[in-house]
Amino acid sequence: MFPFRRLRDILLAPSATWLQIAEETTDARTLYTAFLLPLATLAALAAWFGLSVVGYTVDGAAVHLSPLGGLLNAATSLVLSLVAIHLLARFADRLAPNFGGQSDRLDALRLIAYSSSAALLGGVFAAVPTWAGLGLAPTLYSALILARGIPVLMRSNPERTLSYTAILMIAALALGTINGAILAALR
Repeated sequence: MFPFRRLRDILLAPSATWLQIAEETTDARTLYTAFLLPLATLAALAAWFGLSVVGYTVDGAAVHLSPLGGLLNAATSLVLSLVAIHLLARFADRLAPNFGGQSDRLDALRLIAYSSSAALLGGVFAAVPTWAGLGLAPTLYSALILARGIPVLMRSNPERTLSYTAILMIAALALGTINGAILAALR
């Protein structure tokens, strides 16, 4: 069952929730199957609906992907989202010692997974392609959630949180750009 309470808590009270998460022993498999997969699937289905049912405009012409084409795009989006989270978590883990923190793969994955909640949830805006840009606000909120979690989970120097967060957000932007280019090529 999807942990709605965890989602609510990380979105509404991230500082207190990070302290709870630091005490837990959630494994990677559970994190992917019970938390990330449902959120990423919701975003992918919203994109399918937006691209196949609602459609979008290119040079004044309405464009709709076929249901199968939209499904392929959604499945690819889902996989790319999970891969990006994995890669970003690996990067966060490797960066930790550079910011006075401790390398811990599982904590890095939990950091990136839970801090990505708002951005993944913001993927629902893709259900109406003209609203897709509204997904930027939840993504920026994810950066704030990330900044609150870095010193707790990675045990890094709190004074270096801003630079640690900035580097991770630049990496996330790069991964998002790559993912976007791959998805655009499929349309």
